[in-house]
Amino acid sequence: MTVDAPKQGGRPTAPIILANFREAGRKENKSRRKYYQCKHCFPDVDSTGETMEHRDNALLQHLAEKCPEASSEIKSAARRAMMEKKGISLIDAPTDGSSSKSVITPGAQTSKKRKGNDLNQFFDHPLSPSHQFKS
Repeated sequence: MTVDAPKQGGRPTAPIILANFREAGRKENKSRRKYYQCKHCFPDVDSTGETMEHRDNALLQHLAEKCPEASSEIKSAARRAMMEKKGISLIDAPTDGSSSKSVITPGAQTSKKRKGNDLNQFFDHPLSPSHQFKS
């Protein structure tokens, strides 16, 4: 029996993360999540600065709120990426001069419809005579 290398599965890494972070290792457990280091805070490849686990929105939040060296364009791109993950899209307003702001619209969120909107589905009713005959 041969031991194979661990599978390289999962989702592809977002382009904003690849552009602004460098990989700094992997977590040694079943999740095998990657650790990253910010290219703006630690520009040298050989620096031994703080690493962040690629989990939830930690890397995007670092760019948007915590990184002192990130430009305003990078910060707004990180905020936009977090909004897109939540299903919120940013639509530019018309360019006819009436408004210069962007409009934020929620994504198409569908709610599941429940079967039976009344309480009769929760009550145990006795069988009718025709149902008793069939059973």
